[in-house]
Amino acid sequence: MDDHGIRDAADVSLDAVFARMFALAPDAIVVTDKSRRVIAANARATQVFGYGVEDFLTMPVRKLFSASADWARIENLFLGSGDRVPPCGRRFLAALQTKAEEAFDGDVTLTPLTNGDGVVFATLCSFQITQNSLDDNPNSSSPYDSDDIQHFARGIGHDLKNVFAIIIGNTQLASGLARSPKQKRFLAESELASAMGARLAERLTAFAGNLQLSPERIALAAFISAQRPLLERAAGAGVVVRTNQADVRLEIFADRSGLENALLNLVENARDAMRSTGTITIEIRAWTQPPISDGAAAISDRFAAISVVDTGIGMTPWIAKRAFDPFFTTKARGDGMGLATVMGFARQCGGNAMIESVPRQGTSVILVLPRAPTV
Repeated sequence: MDDHGIRDAADVSLDAVFARMFALAPDAIVVTDKSRRVIAANARATQVFGYGVEDFLTMPVRKLFSASADWARIENLFLGSGDRVPPCGRRFLAALQTKAEEAFDGDVTLTPLTNGDGVVFATLCSFQITQNSLDDNPNSSSPYDSDDIQHFARGIGHDLKNVFAIIIGNTQLASGLARSPKQKRFLAESELASAMGARLAERLTAFAGNLQLSPERIALAAFISAQRPLLERAAGAGVVVRTNQADVRLEIFADRSGLENALLNLVENARDAMRSTGTITIEIRAWTQPPISDGAAAISDRFAAISVVDTGIGMTPWIAKRAFDPFFTTKARGDGMGLATVMGFARQCGGNAMIESVPRQGTSVILVLPRAPTV
């Protein structure tokens, strides 16, 4: 047999092997064409999503995603790559749905399929279901509950802030000596990246409960009114910001700058959940329940609640349960420290933070803080 015949025989053999692997894979796998329509699905995919093989064929793959924002991240990878190879092997946490529109969570991995010229002609989408294995495991716990994680974050955050301060200082000195526009541009980009790193270090410190707070009496209604222009800019032109102040006399005892950063984080998260269009309502009210359920001491027995309510995609129970965990994110870009920072600030003040959410019906993040002592 000539070389050509040997290669043909090998190709046939490999085709059979890969077809067998595809059919028996433990993960749900579908293959899409360049228009993002399904052209093949394995047996596990039919079990997980409830579609028959014929139902899958030519179906838009976006129908497998419960949250439009999750699909948008995947779609951006497809559209952004054109005929070039998109990022391979990157996992995304996504809210998925069955044919009956029952929501569940899983990890999505994309693998581009290319021809001999390196042009993408199809994409293999692998879905690894994570909800059951995590929720049914009694030994699984949130990293936020670990003292070791907080101790590690405290040390790393402190050291990183010092490192970035040195980098920023030297970059600014070098910028003053630079002559060419190209040198100045490179140094400006370095300074910007260092500032982003310093912000992440600050968030790590906040998560670890190691911020230097200066608590003071804050009249919530006046505070929210003063912050509204900043919050509206953070929300963006497509988002309406409203306030609902059930008790305009409420006063809390907290650090003012820490509260500003916490509110800004919550509004930015709400904006992203709505894909920059919708309504954010900031509510303040008295809170009579204990803010911490694990027996941790609180500095007051009376509290106030600040709720940031959005009309976005909502969260599944699995995502809401882990939203405050450090580095947990459902965004294609993001450090996953925003809500962890909010929780760190609340706990250090003697309060708490919690989430109420329903998929496709919006989310309310509630920041509970101690009320100011009566004078």
